[in-house]
Amino acid sequence: YYKWFILAARFRQCKICLIVHDVEFLRYHSNEKQAEIEMLNMADRVIVHTEAMKLALKQMGVKADMTVLNLFDYCTDSRLPNKLEFSKTVAFAGNLEKSPFLKKLIAKEHNILYRLYGKNNPFDLDDKSNVEYCGGFLPEQVDSLQASWGLVWDGDSLETCAGITGDYLRYNSPHKLSQYIAAGIPVIVWEDSAVAKFVISYNLGICVKNLNLLDKILNSIQQEQYDQIVASVQTMSCRLRNGSMLKEAIKKDLGIKLIDNHNDLNC
Repeated sequence: YYKWFILAARFRQCKICLIVHDVEFLRYHSNEKQAEIEMLNMADRVIVHTEAMKLALKQMGVKADMTVLNLFDYCTDSRLPNKLEFSKTVAFAGNLEKSPFLKKLIAKEHNILYRLYGKNNPFDLDDKSNVEYCGGFLPEQVDSLQASWGLVWDGDSLETCAGITGDYLRYNSPHKLSQYIAAGIPVIVWEDSAVAKFVISYNLGICVKNLNLLDKILNSIQQEQYDQIVASVQTMSCRLRNGSMLKEAIKKDLGIKLIDNHNDLNC
């Protein structure tokens, strides 16, 4: 169906621009690699998550021009917090059952309070004073996230992001990253992830190599440094809420200079 659709669009002299949600052969190492590459090459332009994804697709045979998005926009009317308290409270939002590293994280003694957000809780937390299950929430209700930090991690290890899902962080820009930033919450990302450089460049949070070191790293952060990160996150939050990342990617493609000025923190 897709190929016929593209042919019909070309017959009408349309320009074809694809926006990548996920690349399955990068995500799960599926055997659909050649079919996906052929689909991508039918486009005039492909909007990809990160520079790392762009490079990987190029090396694997994607010849279409590619534009990097960096972060997905996030539509929400939830208000940004007026004041975010500096603490060692860390949120993790997502599919808890598909995040095996959490089992190891919960088993450790930490001086960090972890708040888990998701539809189902697969863990026994009765004797865990430093872990709270906070339930699920509608995607647009990001003000349900109550924490000083949002964790972006995947795989089955605390030492690194390992396994198939962990390895995918080398290429993608995760949904939860945009969710935390839309909520105005600074992020904690794996230092080898594709988004690490972007996070540091825009002062959106911190990068860590190993979750076992997180307590020590958070202890080293001063209130002033945290406040500066929060201010940067709120500015980026307004951009995501206004659809600026996709607008910018499309306008670059059209050769239009984008002037984007979002100073209203209640946007």
